[in-house]
Amino acid sequence: MYAVVVKEKKYKIIYFQPANRSPIQDFIAKQQKYVRAKIYRCLDLVEQYGSDTGMPFVKKIDSELFELRIRGSVEIRFLFAVRKDVAVMLHGFKKKTQKIPLKELQLAKTRLKKYSIYVIKQYA
Repeated sequence: MYAVVVKEKKYKIIYFQPANRSPIQDFIAKQQKYVRAKIYRCLDLVEQYGSDTGMPFVKKIDSELFELRIRGSVEIRFLFAVRKDVAVMLHGFKKKTQKIPLKELQLAKTRLKKYSIYVIKQYA
């Protein structure tokens, strides 16, 4: 007899999607197969624990943004926000320096504002 362990997913992941396309999913699709596997494993952790996943996988950037860290020969980062039980993936990029480049951070913040406006319009 085998026991099946089902991991309860407490958070739903959504991808920022302007104009019916997802730049985050496009970014993931462009990565090598082994990198995609690491990405999906880390996304599973976010689905289970949200921003509470903690280091070395998730790091708090500021009051609204978190960084999902995929370590390896290629350093991949995703910037995301958590709203109730939803993790909103805002931006993905290859990290080449110690600090998060300002343009990457600004893009994520801009997308978060657009997402927030969209949600307000949907539920107003």
